[in-house]
Amino acid sequence: MDYNERKEKLTIYLAPMQGLTDAFFRSVIHSCSFANSFDIAVSPFISITHGDLSVAHKKIKDVSVITDSLPVIPQIMGNEPKEFIDLANLLFDYGYTHVNWNLGCPIPKVAKKHHGSGLLHYPDEVNSILSKVIPNIKPCLSIKMRTGYSQTEYMPLIEIFNQYPLESITIHPRLGIQMYEGRIDYEAPRIIAQTSVHKIIYNGDIYTFDDYLFVQNLYPNINNFMIGRGAIANPLVATEIKSSSKLPYDTAKTWYYEYVDKLLSKIEALNKPEQSKINKSKEYFRYIAQHLKLQPENVQNVLQCNNLHDVQCMIKEIVLKHF
Repeated sequence: MDYNERKEKLTIYLAPMQGLTDAFFRSVIHSCSFANSFDIAVSPFISITHGDLSVAHKKIKDVSVITDSLPVIPQIMGNEPKEFIDLANLLFDYGYTHVNWNLGCPIPKVAKKHHGSGLLHYPDEVNSILSKVIPNIKPCLSIKMRTGYSQTEYMPLIEIFNQYPLESITIHPRLGIQMYEGRIDYEAPRIIAQTSVHKIIYNGDIYTFDDYLFVQNLYPNINNFMIGRGAIANPLVATEIKSSSKLPYDTAKTWYYEYVDKLLSKIEALNKPEQSKINKSKEYFRYIAQHLKLQPENVQNVLQCNNLHDVQCMIKEIVLKHF
């Protein structure tokens, strides 16, 4: 398929990352010159609530207000059907017609509870949950998954998923125990795309336009891509994907500085203690530093500083110097 033919069908998703790609970050992206590059965001997960749904109202603060910025799909984490149904239907009442089920979180303390990627080892349990949830939720359901937790185990799951009217399946082709490092199983998305009856979204290690071209060439029939860490490190990648070319250097530098400046300004304006704002600035900076390929001393100078104004000034100076 010719790229110019397929680009009209491209959909770029912002991936869920706890504490990072939440409403705060989505508002930063929406305020930048490249605001329309991402089509949809999947929210950081909302864990299911036992008992009183009044607790759930607090948990869904990140998605409690639907804005006219980036459309959002709330993501649910959990394995109890009744509570899943209650939360999904509460989100429907808030105006969401689509929710996503997290079968990808690799955090060990999460996985050992049969949540996130830890549930992938138990296909019968997954099937049982879906059989109860699907007929009783008002929004449609999609799934975000890995290839397994400690071993490859996606094929029985895809056969199960084919029995249900899912909106889509997002595949991050790593095992749960790999966390976010190690080799990607590039064969898995190809097999899943050939086997699944559902729309497939590819997620994993897209940081640059060249990364995207590499993945797109591997999977010519996949037209949907999700970007997480790469979106924080280099949100311009979505613009380049949509325009099918790299941005001119001057434009890229201007827009990237705009992104960093607005990100830091919004952090500074948060109604939080200064130390919290310092920590948040440094957390995003780690991704920025990765994109800029900074030397360790440049990174450490920022991370060792403990003054908000100085931290943010150093970050902006580094972007201007090293982009």
